[in-house]
Amino acid sequence: MKMENYIKKTVEKRLKENPFYVRELLQYGCKSGIEPEMIRCYDTTKFYKKYKKEINELLGNLIWETGLELSQLLKDWDIDDPLASDTYNQNLLAWVAWEETVYRLYGEKYGF
Repeated sequence: MKMENYIKKTVEKRLKENPFYVRELLQYGCKSGIEPEMIRCYDTTKFYKKYKKEINELLGNLIWETGLELSQLLKDWDIDDPLASDTYNQNLLAWVAWEETVYRLYGEKYGF
């Protein structure tokens, strides 16, 4: 819940700066640069390492809920790094965690 609380607090701050933040994030993803903390690999891997346990739990839930395999769920997943030891997959997982958490917290409210 620490990750969720952190993201919620950050999103509320972003919404004060940009009332379209949630809509833009859910439409275009972290890849678009909408979330300043999810742009640089240094920041995304730091986020991943801090919330790794919660991200793994979220990912497990996503796989269970969708019935998809990891490579289907994350199209850009580097299959040669199944444990996300390298920054590329850590970056992807940080983005997925941020986007999915925002979706779960705000998606219905914003029509997603």
